Amino acid sequence: MKSTDGQAYEPRGGDDACRALVMGITHKLGSRQDRIPGLLDGVTSSLEEQGWVCERGTVSWQPQHQRVPLFVTSHVRFRWLSGAEWFNRGVSRRLASELVVGGRLILGNLVHSRGEKRGRFLREVLVEKHLACWRLALDLDSDVLVVLEDDAVEADQWDEFQRAAPLLASERPTFFNLGGGNDLSRYPLESARDIGPGWRRGRLADTAVAYCVNRAGLEIMANSVAEWPHGRRVGADAMISGALMRNKAVESLFPPSPLFLNGTIEGIFSSELPTSKVHKSGPNESRE
Repeated sequence: MKSTDGQAYEPRGGDDACRALVMGITHKLGSRQDRIPGLLDGVTSSLEEQGWVCERGTVSWQPQHQRVPLFVTSHVRFRWLSGAEWFNRGVSRRLASELVVGGRLILGNLVHSRGEKRGRFLREVLVEKHLACWRLALDLDSDVLVVLEDDAVEADQWDEFQRAAPLLASERPTFFNLGGGNDLSRYPLESARDIGPGWRRGRLADTAVAYCVNRAGLEIMANSVAEWPHGRRVGADAMISGALMRNKAVESLFPPSPLFLNGTIEGIFSSELPTSKVHKSGPNESRE
């Protein structure tokens, strides 16, 4: 069995246990990709101790953002608008059309800087990596999907995970926020004392840095994203939160303290993407 990067999975444990697919997401940039094996080892070891069967893989493909010369874009845009009528127009009308289209493209380049364009591109790539993990888990018929980004920093033991494990292994659609980084006091969360002391539930995700979702919840969330194509353009955190907000059936659980922190928000790693406008930038004040 192969991962999305052609690496062999490592099935472990017994055949009659809950089957979890543990995926690491990284970029082929910098040194953070070297952290993925250690993160996957820690998670799979913790799950195996609870009797789960784990498979693991990584998503690290990274397309390059290629800038298209303005005159090429202008010409393609003009031909797309006019089609075959282009050859039947007079020289003056053709020149005027080129100037209008070219002017709009130049104005767009001035309004949106190169860095912002690259940031949007990289955010969309990160969303596609998360969706690739979702598709793989559904294709493999995994019971639970665990996703870790390369800036996840382990913050707590997995003891609290045992409280959510029965729900994840059931048919009840469940999303479990393993990661944290934002001030949760800003969000409308309810007490989940039926899970355990300090647990909360809501209809959003904290960050996309670390989470797990069972198959029932993943199917609902994947269908929601497919019906909302613009969700691919808002960033991974907002895409996941949007899928949860649009579906009341999926229960999103928050443990008393996160099992993983977002290393970028906490200032442990430098950001590879522009700061998201969806979530607060800065340490989680609710834990201080």
